[in-house]
Amino acid sequence: MIQALVASWHRLDPGDLNIIKCGVASAAALLLAWNLASPAGQRLQRLRPLLLSVMGVLALGCWWELGRFHYPAYVQVHEHYHYYLGAKYFPELGYTRLYECTAVADVEAGLRRQITSWWIRDLNTNRLTPGAAIVSNPADCTSRFTADRWAMFKGDVAWFRSHRTPELWSEALVDHGYNGTPVWAVAATLLIPNRPVNDTDIVLLALLDPLLILTMFGFVWWAFDWQTTCVAMIWWGTNDLSTYLYTGGAFLRADWLAFSVIGVCLVKRGRPALGGFALTYAALLRIFPIVIIFGLALKAIMRTWRARAFRIDPAQRAFAIGSIAAASVLLLLSFVVVGRGLEGGLQAWDGFAANSRKHLSTPLTNNMGLKTVLSFSPSTRSARIGAFWIDTPWDTWSEARHRVFEQREPFFWLLVVAFVALLARAVEMQEDWVALVLGTTLVPVATELTCYYYAVFMLFALLWRKWEWSGAALCALAASSLLVPVILRSADDAFTAVSVLTLLFVATLTGAILFPIGATHTILSGIRTDSANAVYQKPAESERSL
Repeated sequence: MIQALVASWHRLDPGDLNIIKCGVASAAALLLAWNLASPAGQRLQRLRPLLLSVMGVLALGCWWELGRFHYPAYVQVHEHYHYYLGAKYFPELGYTRLYECTAVADVEAGLRRQITSWWIRDLNTNRLTPGAAIVSNPADCTSRFTADRWAMFKGDVAWFRSHRTPELWSEALVDHGYNGTPVWAVAATLLIPNRPVNDTDIVLLALLDPLLILTMFGFVWWAFDWQTTCVAMIWWGTNDLSTYLYTGGAFLRADWLAFSVIGVCLVKRGRPALGGFALTYAALLRIFPIVIIFGLALKAIMRTWRARAFRIDPAQRAFAIGSIAAASVLLLLSFVVVGRGLEGGLQAWDGFAANSRKHLSTPLTNNMGLKTVLSFSPSTRSARIGAFWIDTPWDTWSEARHRVFEQREPFFWLLVVAFVALLARAVEMQEDWVALVLGTTLVPVATELTCYYYAVFMLFALLWRKWEWSGAALCALAASSLLVPVILRSADDAFTAVSVLTLLFVATLTGAILFPIGATHTILSGIRTDSANAVYQKPAESERSL
């Protein structure tokens, strides 16, 4: 029996794992929806904690591909190449020279014919460029290094190259470079040893994210309850947007999410200053988590506007103090540790700002959000024009996306402003932690991010006890994210369709809070939750240990 199970596990491929994930997400959605349809079913009420526990733990394992990892390796060398080398050699590489200097190192290692036959991304423009042009002026790289640092860099590049096939190594050089903020680089710089890269160091660095992830779920359990934790794990482990294949086995790629969730949990449990510190750290790690804080800011603005005078309650004042403290300390550290002085620190942030502008102007097939939807046109799908290009691969597709969005940009801003106005009304009467979670609704509306950042939707699981239907909807969204790519094979088609679904989810959530039908569902959901709690005697908030 055990041998048969082990043999079955060895045969699991990505398609099999997606079927398992979809099954878990769909079953969870049905379980949570059934409770709404049949609130009097006491047997199911008693079974629900057990069933949710099984699904949650299984979903958590599903994020790690049930131990299959990267089929079969745990460490994602591709990610470590970008973030290990990007942080370790940031003074020499900045944000634009990783691929160029890697190519020069490869040429010095005797691989000129290979490099000059490849397309390599020019990180100054984000355009694919012939390798021969990239290495035409090697002194532009080597002159930035001391002799010892260049020798170590070449050795590190050789280590990463030796852990890739030629095909996978060429794929690394057409990605989008190192993109960590100077604040992210503080921890990375302190953690990366000043010695040649080796297997042990990489494995140890890759274990940091699992530690952060498990700590994050521990905070959810502490601040809410076990069932809410299971709903969060179901989104985390089963959605097809932020899977292990993107950032699993990497180096500090889950830190922004962990601190975002921990920050909301701290606010929920009455630690607003620590919550403000954690959420500001998350924002300084990846910038876009600032929309979470914006949800609370909107609440404060609405309260001030209603009172016609500036008003901020003590908890919000403490949150602001924690946020200011985090910004002050972390920005100073980024100047000292990464920039090596005030001038260098400012240059690092200038480089990050320029790098961010470049990425924001570069369409990607796995981008998501309202902007992605408005940039889509059936006539310019990658399936139709992706194979045609003028100067470099994908230039025709990218220009088409730009052109379509420019025509619709006024409509984009109209929708963003309208949604912010609705969100302001929605958060006005909510608890602070709820306002923070609702700030996450701005992610698909106001930003355009690559799909794996939608791990942040895990925050919506925290609303499950307040609006129980939202948990079923979140699990259904996870299942849908797995089904859509089966129907729509082209990446841009699939991610545009899933973007529409995420926009419908956040619009429904916001609308349900604002309008009478939403109030009705809220009341019913609260009654049913109280009934369920009475059945399995969940301890009251005041009874749980602080």
